Amino acid sequence: SLGMGCMLTYGSYFKEDVNIPLMATRVMICDLLVSLLAGIAIFPAVFSFGFQPAEGPALLFLTIPAVFSSMPGGTFFATLFFILSAIAATGAILSLLEVPVAWLSERFSLPRSKAVPILLAGLVLLGLPATLSTGPALQDVKLFGLTFFDLYDALSSTILMPLSGIVTSLFVGYFWEKEQMLAALGGGMPARLVRALCRTVTPVLITLVLLHGLNII
Repeated sequence: SLGMGCMLTYGSYFKEDVNIPLMATRVMICDLLVSLLAGIAIFPAVFSFGFQPAEGPALLFLTIPAVFSSMPGGTFFATLFFILSAIAATGAILSLLEVPVAWLSERFSLPRSKAVPILLAGLVLLGLPATLSTGPALQDVKLFGLTFFDLYDALSSTILMPLSGIVTSLFVGYFWEKEQMLAALGGGMPARLVRALCRTVTPVLITLVLLHGLNII
């Protein structure tokens, strides 16, 4: 959400009395807890069934069916799980869709009623190859040795999100007017620390993540 602009877009809708550092802390803690719970649920099954952890998002479609197939009523619970996963994915899409919808609406004065179907049509066209690549239709079609699903994942998580994080940090640290930035974060030492980190530590660390993802270091 940070790397894709969701938090930036939603943050722009805050009222003046919202405590941004407190809100950010709550979101961070909740996200961390959910991620830990997901890891605790999935990775023991990964090792139990002999899958490779490096397979990434595809593990969802490997480990979960394997776990449910080994338990009573597994078909019912697997069906329920993927229905809930579809609902969760739809909710995530809504947050992601808000970013380009807000951009089209505010930059080009395009009504949201027109921006949404245009962007949904684009998402369908872009998403179909990724979806079909998980089945027999396109699973053998590969670019740079990757299926469309894996290629999309690599481009977004390995390249685009780190780059977005670097640009955002540099903007906050160097291009956002200092007093406005400090006022937005409530002022005081925490706000000054955030600004200092965005100017120095954060871009360097994200750059290291980017270079590691590209197997340069």
